Amino acid sequence: MTPNAVPPAPELPFIDTHTVHVDASPEALYEALWLVLVGSGTSRAAAIYGRAVGCEPRAFHRTAQPEPGVSTLVGFGVERAEPPRRLDLAGSHHFSTYRIEFELTPTASGATIAATTRAEFP
Repeated sequence: MTPNAVPPAPELPFIDTHTVHVDASPEALYEALWLVLVGSGTSRAAAIYGRAVGCEPRAFHRTAQPEPGVSTLVGFGVERAEPPRRLDLAGSHHFSTYRIEFELTPTASGATIAATTRAEFP
């Protein structure tokens, strides 16, 4: 495990799930999802915010593809990556421990992406 990696989170309480259909293949959607996450979770502003609220992981480790135990964004470590069907990110800060689970499902006209949030608040 790298210094930035976050250990697997325990089972956390369900918060919500949001689902949307996209006119793209699961492969294209998975790649776009990772690019958006890397773009938003690796900025200087994210690092400053992450330090202020005590995010773990605190720093980012950018990789071309999500790698469990290696790839990190500020406040999120890749916990599970099964391209192009599943990507789970987990992390914590002073106020909660959380996980977001992205599940991609092929459809006749593209794919659906479901984002499930799980979190515990001390």
